[in-house]
Amino acid sequence: MKGRAPGRRASPRAFSSYGLPSDASDEPARVINCLIANEAHWDPPPTVSWNGEMWCGSQENLLNYPDDGQIATDVGAPGWWFEARAELIAGYLRRSDVRGPIWDIGGGNGTMAQCLADRGCPPIVVVEPMRASAARAVSRSAAVFACDLSEVGLAPTSLPAATLLDVIEHLQDPVSLLRQLAPLVVDHGVLIVTVPAHKSLWSTVDEAGGHYRRYSRKMLRATLERGGFRVTAMRHVFPSLYLPALVARRLRPARRRAQALAADRKRLHPSAPMEWLLGQVSSLENKVPDRLAPHFGTSLLAVGTPVR
Repeated sequence: MKGRAPGRRASPRAFSSYGLPSDASDEPARVINCLIANEAHWDPPPTVSWNGEMWCGSQENLLNYPDDGQIATDVGAPGWWFEARAELIAGYLRRSDVRGPIWDIGGGNGTMAQCLADRGCPPIVVVEPMRASAARAVSRSAAVFACDLSEVGLAPTSLPAATLLDVIEHLQDPVSLLRQLAPLVVDHGVLIVTVPAHKSLWSTVDEAGGHYRRYSRKMLRATLERGGFRVTAMRHVFPSLYLPALVARRLRPARRRAQALAADRKRLHPSAPMEWLLGQVSSLENKVPDRLAPHFGTSLLAVGTPVR
């Protein structure tokens, strides 16, 4: 995998079809109107304001997330784990025939937005309540909101597609967010969710990362259904890592927070040979059809559509 210069603006190859102005800083509200469906007219609510780069909420809203967690991915190339997830997610977006922009809720520093844009996905809008992370997403996405979804002020059925990528495990009440999101997604629109899988893999890495839970298939399906979505596809991701992760957690059940975060950074950015090997294995796993994919893995992915 080739590295990318950090801070580079996300490729605008797909932006022109949405009528984006050449200088987005001059007409930021028009950009958002070009990035929502059904010709909805978006008027910025008084709780958000344009700071010259992104839309900011009235106050910073903090998640149950370590302050330095997302900074760990700002080291150049995203790494094999993000690339493998993006490959899989981009495939679901193509099969779902998503024609409009993707709203990445809880999109962090825009790493996944950049990975998806590099795979030819439509423009991606990042909504991220942690302002420091949102600022890093500006160069990697079509537009950024540094606030909660509820502050954005979007009209019903205005989002063609949305993602919640490793987000809801950080929320004590994920159903509340899903119920906010479901009315915003267009009829037959798509939501893609990823979460950490298997309670058996719970460790101090989860605690240091601010997780409330790891999910089973049954738990994730029930959460999405309570939130107003019908699950159309589900599969485990990274099945080859399940057994090594389980063994590692049994051999070293307790770590200090700093050690746990350091271990997570090493997993995201291993040595070059290991990076290549993990990327190759993950790419092969992603090609397995959902019906044949193993019912184990370190992550779980679900695709849903809103219930009207």
